Amino acid sequence: MTKKDIDAMENAIYDLLKAYRNEKVFTDNNYLQLGMAVKSYSNEKERFIIQAEFLKDFECTVKTYTQFDLNTGTFEDMNVSQMKSYLAWRTKVRKCIYDEINETYINVYINELINLIGVNTENGLDKLILLWSKYSDSGISNKMLRFDKSILTCYDD
Repeated sequence: MTKKDIDAMENAIYDLLKAYRNEKVFTDNNYLQLGMAVKSYSNEKERFIIQAEFLKDFECTVKTYTQFDLNTGTFEDMNVSQMKSYLAWRTKVRKCIYDEINETYINVYINELINLIGVNTENGLDKLILLWSKYSDSGISNKMLRFDKSILTCYDD
């Protein structure tokens, strides 16, 4: 990624954040804005980072979680109901409440933590370890072990 690409990505994130600076509750309109912000980026990782930065402070509440069954899901793969479910679950996880949830949502959160979205290197690793310990009995531990080398690389100072 070139300096120009990074600057363009930062500008896109800044524009999104500026437009929704005071909002914390995710709405259908935010969902539309999220899609519009990344449509010009061809790199999936860049799109994920822009979307994750945009969503990092949003919260949501739902009565039940919508299924999201993909091997590796991203924000782009979610419909509005799944996005709200993810944000509601993530809001609870950040408050140390670990509801039973579909594995795909957990994988999206792992990708946020690995990319240091909403965390720094120290507390990001702590959150990954805590997430692993809370969901290790649900079968997620085997998938998280695959991230082992990349996590250590990302968090190596």
